[in-house]
Amino acid sequence: MTALDNLKAKTEAVWNSFGQQGIADLRSAIQAGGQLRTNARRTLYRAFYGAFSTADDQPQNTRHTLTFDEINTVLAGLGQRQFAFLGNANREISIQDQIFRNCNSSHQVNYPNLFWSLRGEQLYRCFYHFNFPPLQQQGDNVRLAVNVPLGRIPDAIDNFLSNSRNTYGKVISFKVGAPGLYGKPDTALIYAREPANQQDQADFTNLVGTVTTWAGNSQQNTLRNWTHPLMEKLANGVATADDPPRRPAYAGISFTALRAVIATIVIGNLIRLGGGQAQVLGKTPAELAADALEGQLDNYGIDATNPARNGVLPDQDTQNDIRAYALEVGAAVQ
Repeated sequence: MTALDNLKAKTEAVWNSFGQQGIADLRSAIQAGGQLRTNARRTLYRAFYGAFSTADDQPQNTRHTLTFDEINTVLAGLGQRQFAFLGNANREISIQDQIFRNCNSSHQVNYPNLFWSLRGEQLYRCFYHFNFPPLQQQGDNVRLAVNVPLGRIPDAIDNFLSNSRNTYGKVISFKVGAPGLYGKPDTALIYAREPANQQDQADFTNLVGTVTTWAGNSQQNTLRNWTHPLMEKLANGVATADDPPRRPAYAGISFTALRAVIATIVIGNLIRLGGGQAQVLGKTPAELAADALEGQLDNYGIDATNPARNGVLPDQDTQNDIRAYALEVGAAVQ
């Protein structure tokens, strides 16, 4: 299935999950305004975010089988590698747990305290960002998602993530998930400037090649083959997509969050106006909801034929509306 097929199927699934009475309750809450409307929007957003980030071929039970000692080995490995990464000039690491905790090369001495001062439960569920020195080139970004197998994040850092800028010179950073996030199809994410020419594209393709080569070097490295449903699958466990546009309104809003917010806006309006009834021959209310979202994607800056990609940027008022919704429903990381 394409990213668009997945988007529509998951929109139908979200609509059907509420049932007729649930949709009626959402409509009443949205029309009432105030906190009731906010709560309804948050409910819709959480439903879309969960659906949009869950691959259909994802195993039913993605809980990892790492032992307590193995978990601590992974966390210690992450700490060591971040500390080593900071040994190079003008680099930065960020530990993300709802907020970002940052440390750059000039403050490297503070890093161990930054890392180990967090509770083990936080370390277990944090994202860890490795930021290379800033690039001079301007432009929007793309992301390369890699579904790294259990416990192999430290080895992935050593073998292709930390060298990713050497392979593609426009890599900005990479992000990895701790053991508590191994249920995600994008356990490792490489962020880079969008290829601007044939050489860039060749280098980006080479980067994908380094990932698949690493995956084939050892049975332990074999990538889990499910990928993010709204991204373009390149190989088993490898997918790519556009990052949200590099504009202030989209700061702190992730790829999935942006699409879930847009779905919340469009479907929330459809519900508020009493739409979604089976008024079209052969269409269910859920199918009409999916059609409504597809029909509005272009207006909100998403490619209507491939929601893994951005479309033409909407006007500033629309960008501000997206930002306001993101803040209201808790979709923007501070």
